[in-house]
Amino acid sequence: MAATYVGVGAFLNSTAGGNVAWPATVNRGDMAVMWVINKHPPNGPSTPSGWTLGLQQSGGAGASAADLGLLYCTTFWKITSGSEGGGTQAITITSGNSSIAFISVFRSGKGGWMNPWFTGGADNTGGSTTVTITGSENIFITTGDYVYAVAGLNTDAFTLPSAQIAATGATLSNAGANNTTTGLGNDCMLCLRRYDCTAGVSSAAPVFTLTMSGSGTDVPTGPGIIVRLRDCPLQQVDMMGAGYL
Repeated sequence: MAATYVGVGAFLNSTAGGNVAWPATVNRGDMAVMWVINKHPPNGPSTPSGWTLGLQQSGGAGASAADLGLLYCTTFWKITSGSEGGGTQAITITSGNSSIAFISVFRSGKGGWMNPWFTGGADNTGGSTTVTITGSENIFITTGDYVYAVAGLNTDAFTLPSAQIAATGATLSNAGANNTTTGLGNDCMLCLRRYDCTAGVSSAAPVFTLTMSGSGTDVPTGPGIIVRLRDCPLQQVDMMGAGYL
């Protein structure tokens, strides 16, 4: 039985955090990944109780101002208890300025999950409509894996006509997309893409490429994170210490 994508809760647009919505239905043992992009470093989100920090990347360009500056892209993950569905998760961004957050949930078809593997990078050079975020390492994406990427951009002044993930050696099939912006504080944009790996094994770090409708001296720029989610039999998960509940 194949793993399934359960869904995503409503996006939270805020300045300093708040309550992030869970999808309506969550089962015990699901894999949850929470994403937060926010301005401006060094004020990042605190790790909520019960969650594990996956990775945090910073990037961007220009002084801290509207449609300019640095921002964080941060991920947290957990194996769910089953009681979360329809509820919210509080996050805190001390002295935050502008942020977008959401929770996505996946359900195992084999009994458990390996620890997620995160990689990330940043594009800190403006003046181009192409934003390229290259992971820092090969995360060995293979058939049956889910690949999820989120980028945070330091402006909401442009639209995002297209974005895609590529990983040399692996065949990735687009399984979902969403773009959202916030005009709160100094503005930012979140881009997410979700892919299934249908063949092969990656031999290089994944690359997340975004094509924007316009550009400026320090925009669009920002960080991004790509995660590999692997569904595994429960016995294999236990041996690898993936923390299945």
